[in-house]
Amino acid sequence: MMLQAIKELGEEKLQQEGISPENIANKVLSTVVQDPNKNGNYPNVFVVLFRKTDGGFNYDRIQREESTKTKISRYLYRRGSPNGPNITPTCLVTDIDKTFRVKLEGWFTKFGQANPLFAELHRAIATDKRRILGDIKREAEFISSVKKQENIVLTVGLWEDEKLNYPGDYSEFRDLLREEIFNKYRGISTKDHVCAVCGEKKVEVFGEALSQIFKFYTLDKPGYIAGGFRREEAWKNFPICLDCMFKIEEGQKFINDHLAFRMGGQRYWLIPEFLRGIPEASKSVTEFFQIADRSGDTLRDERLALITEDEREILKECAELPDLLTYKFFFFEAQKGSSIPHEITLLVEDVLPSRLSRIFEAKQTADRCNLLHDVKIRKNEYADIKFRFNDFRGFSLSNKVFLEVVDRVFRGLYLDRGLVLSWLMTRIRQEFIKDHYLKPTLLRGLSALLFFDELGMFSQQQEQYKGGTPMTDLAPLAEDFFDRYERTFRSPPSKAVFLLGVLTEELLNIQFDKRGSKPFRKNLKSLMMKEEDFRGLLPKIQNKLEEYGKNCYYRSLETLISDYFLQSGQDWDMSTDELNFYFVLGMNLEATVIEALGLKKKRER
Repeated sequence: MMLQAIKELGEEKLQQEGISPENIANKVLSTVVQDPNKNGNYPNVFVVLFRKTDGGFNYDRIQREESTKTKISRYLYRRGSPNGPNITPTCLVTDIDKTFRVKLEGWFTKFGQANPLFAELHRAIATDKRRILGDIKREAEFISSVKKQENIVLTVGLWEDEKLNYPGDYSEFRDLLREEIFNKYRGISTKDHVCAVCGEKKVEVFGEALSQIFKFYTLDKPGYIAGGFRREEAWKNFPICLDCMFKIEEGQKFINDHLAFRMGGQRYWLIPEFLRGIPEASKSVTEFFQIADRSGDTLRDERLALITEDEREILKECAELPDLLTYKFFFFEAQKGSSIPHEITLLVEDVLPSRLSRIFEAKQTADRCNLLHDVKIRKNEYADIKFRFNDFRGFSLSNKVFLEVVDRVFRGLYLDRGLVLSWLMTRIRQEFIKDHYLKPTLLRGLSALLFFDELGMFSQQQEQYKGGTPMTDLAPLAEDFFDRYERTFRSPPSKAVFLLGVLTEELLNIQFDKRGSKPFRKNLKSLMMKEEDFRGLLPKIQNKLEEYGKNCYYRSLETLISDYFLQSGQDWDMSTDELNFYFVLGMNLEATVIEALGLKKKRER
């Protein structure tokens, strides 16, 4: 169960910090307190500073400071209602007047009578309200004049006993925060019942606590409630004890900070599930947390082995752990501006490190293909093409189809090669029709085919007839080239159509040199050619080359193509997508093949 895994992750995290299960209550605050500058958008903190006097607290000034991780627990920030005060007076400034009125002044209006400290601060704010607001605006104007990032966190500070104290330094603020969090959970609860997560009978369990963390769990419709229209019976849906709730929230917090990634544009959580009761497993737990803590280091060497677009990715390192834990891949959609799961799109469970290792081995083998190296991406830019899920996602795949492929990769299920080729050719045809530079796109498609093939995901297909060696002058050089890429060129038709693509590109280049255009492209039928079209294309190319007086340079290549056609026989067992993929691949590797066959020197002579 995913929640059980998140709870155990939170539990392990607490133990890594030296906090025993008995002391979990003391960890509550660090679990529920939030970082106001989590995404780096609120680096400026304005502290409304009050000084202790014999008559209470008096407003002193606005102190500006940089937001730091070390003060998160002292700022004691926790979001509240968007149209009302937060759970603590610390808040994010949007409009200064409104934020001051609703979030700061409004907080002390709401809680000002809770204890003497709050009452004193409420009085001090009311006394110097106009001055405080004016000082905030002046400091904000200064920030906007010297910094690009103007967003502000607003909190209060008390100068007492020769030191500056923040809300988190006072038990009055901490106790109120703890009580408000408990009250949220107590909305729907029952006594003396079994917790759905830990399976133990607890003094009190809560029915609405889960919805505070996971937005996809909702009780806002009667049909979602076990008790029907009786909301007070909703605890029956998923009763959770407070202990498990805080461990789940601690686990989720760690996931958001260290284990939340993207793959092909899709958000996902990497959730470990540790084996219990095995002494050897404890080392793997420690190593996993060490790996997760390094997720923000985008300069580490493992970045070269990324299989997604996320530079924080840690899958390669996770693959190197022993099979004493498993991984869950939890894909989800979140609402705009939020990192909290709103809708589950895919859950892949029980993925062993050895399976991840096999995936990376397949990737490394595919990436070693020389055809993918030093590829011109655009003008004056060259790079190696490497398989990554985000590149594969770019072949016009819907979210549903992409996630199905991801699921099959991680679970080791078969994938239809013809279906993959149809996805690749959909985009390739679109770019071909627009006469775009195709080579990077085409080779990214080839890298995907090599990756899936190396993983054994195409192994259900029958082995194709490889044919013999043609009896032509170019045959040894051609067979040497094809042998280097035998996983790609497995049959005479694939070799024939590929070389026909090479010859076609040579003709198109000659036409462009002579006429400034490529009228022969209309014969390629937008890459929808069938077997008979390819057979008929060769004599058309020969005739055009004769017209330009260039056919003498290509007769040996034409003979080689004819020999492969003869070996292919009739009724090739290849789809239209596959035939056209090999053909356009030849067109885009024309220079490489011409050089490999020694035709470049012959042509230059």
